[in-house]
Amino acid sequence: MDGNYSGTLAQRLEYADTVVFLNISRWRCLFRVLWRTTIGYGRIRDDMPAGCPERFDIPFLKYIWHFPKEHRAGLVDVLKNFGRRVVIIKNSAEAENFFLKMQEKLP
Repeated sequence: MDGNYSGTLAQRLEYADTVVFLNISRWRCLFRVLWRTTIGYGRIRDDMPAGCPERFDIPFLKYIWHFPKEHRAGLVDVLKNFGRRVVIIKNSAEAENFFLKMQEKLP
């Protein structure tokens, strides 16, 4: 699952057996978005649909900034009631460790 759009969160969680929550600091998130936007400005990334070029999006930057205070607690509450595995990753080292362990489990 990618994203935390609350309008469809319950439906997406129905199909999940595990949720990986990237609980990364707002500063890191902002830096990464600004870096990605700067180096790819005007181009369409491989992971984006046609017609969606990289651009500066002030409302999105504001959302990132306010996410910890306005949205994180509600998302954490939903995940507490998920009833299945929830992995919370707080930094790049934890993410790398988690995904290396997952690769080891692949056939």
